Amino acid sequence: MTCEFQTFDIARLIAARPETVFRLWTDARLKEEWFCWNGNGWTHDTYDADLIEGGFERVRFTHPEVGSFRYESHLFHVLPASRLIYGYTMLGNTGPISVSQATVAIEPAEGGAQATYTEQVVFLDGGDSLDTRLPGCVAVMDRMKDHAEASNDD
Repeated sequence: MTCEFQTFDIARLIAARPETVFRLWTDARLKEEWFCWNGNGWTHDTYDADLIEGGFERVRFTHPEVGSFRYESHLFHVLPASRLIYGYTMLGNTGPISVSQATVAIEPAEGGAQATYTEQVVFLDGGDSLDTRLPGCVAVMDRMKDHAEASNDD
């Protein structure tokens, strides 16, 4: 039984208003478009969310070589157009592989918004690691940035 603790940040300067970026994190239909990307063998089988303070998000992902994973989150704090704090668990075929607290801070910046994602994670029993989590989170933030810039509603 092992626990590996890590913290990491991913920041993106986005050519979109803070309100646009925030909406991508709190509108379930929009979030599913960028968060539940199907590629590199991965597909998402289910998505269910109520992205309000006290709300939840649940996703089931499948990869033919790796198996199924579930993402289950709870939103602790939501400050419109500014900040979200949530906790989430990743569960694999044999149970939990990680537990995280994540903060998304959105601030006005020249030309749009600065979005910073900070995750504090404990990887359980070798089921995941920073070597796989960080690239996945970077890809997710890049897709969010692309969606925000494509849908900017100035």
